[in-house]
Amino acid sequence: MQYAYQLGGLSLVTMMECENGNWDITIRGDGGYSVGICQIHTLYHHLPREYYTSWQTQVELCNQKWQNGTKFYGPSRLVHGQKCSEFAKKRFYFE
Repeated sequence: MQYAYQLGGLSLVTMMECENGNWDITIRGDGGYSVGICQIHTLYHHLPREYYTSWQTQVELCNQKWQNGTKFYGPSRLVHGQKCSEFAKKRFYFE
C-alpha cells in the first residue's frame, strides 16, 4: 500500500481499495475476466505475464492505467451511502 501511495498518491490507493478491498493479486471478478488488485479487465487490456504473480507489477500497471485515464468503476460504487472513493479516503493515513 505504501508503494502505491508513493507512485500515485491517495487517489491511487483509494481506487485500488475500492476495486479490491483485500489487496489480493489473484482475485478475479466479472466472470473471471477482471484480475488482481485493481481488477483490470483482460478482454480490454493485454497484461504481461508478471502481472499475475507480482504485486509490484500490478501496482505499477494500475498506476499507469489510472494516470492515462482508464475508467475504474469501484470508486463510484456506493458504500454506506457514499461513493467508495470518499469512504475509503477516510480510512488511510500516510506520513
